[in-house]
Amino acid sequence: MFDAAALALINAGELDERWLGYQARKCRIEPNSPPTKLEIAELRRIRALLQRLTATVGDGQPLASRDLAEINAILTSTPVTAKLHRFPGSGYYVEMTPRADRWIDALIREIVGSWVALLRLDDPPRLRLCANAACRRAFYDETRNRSRRWCNSRICGNRIRVKRHRDARRAT
Repeated sequence: MFDAAALALINAGELDERWLGYQARKCRIEPNSPPTKLEIAELRRIRALLQRLTATVGDGQPLASRDLAEINAILTSTPVTAKLHRFPGSGYYVEMTPRADRWIDALIREIVGSWVALLRLDDPPRLRLCANAACRRAFYDETRNRSRRWCNSRICGNRIRVKRHRDARRAT
């Protein structure tokens, strides 16, 4: 299962200081001050944007030019430093470190960067929103035939199947 910061933001409940601090440390960013109300509002705006764009690509539609411009504006607002590392044993990876004056800007760059990275993994993208209208959690569809519909088949999938079964029994 993919552990992307973007999916964590989209699926987060309340965005509070505790959640933001945890997410920042997970992205190797050290919060040096509590987030302001304006910063939390900005993260909520970005969450809504990523959720909307995930719905678009999940429906098999390309992103509109204005959507690309909005994502690119966020990506370019905080520069990154790239550094090549070697895995122990074999292989290499590039560490991309955001360079920002405020820790919240670095976190935003990490979150949006993780969404873009998920988008780049496959064509067409495997980003989806749960088909359960009451849920709408974001997930990365890892199935071979790209057929996953729910964030969790046991929970959301089962609820939909039970509802469909009950509706069918009532109709007869």
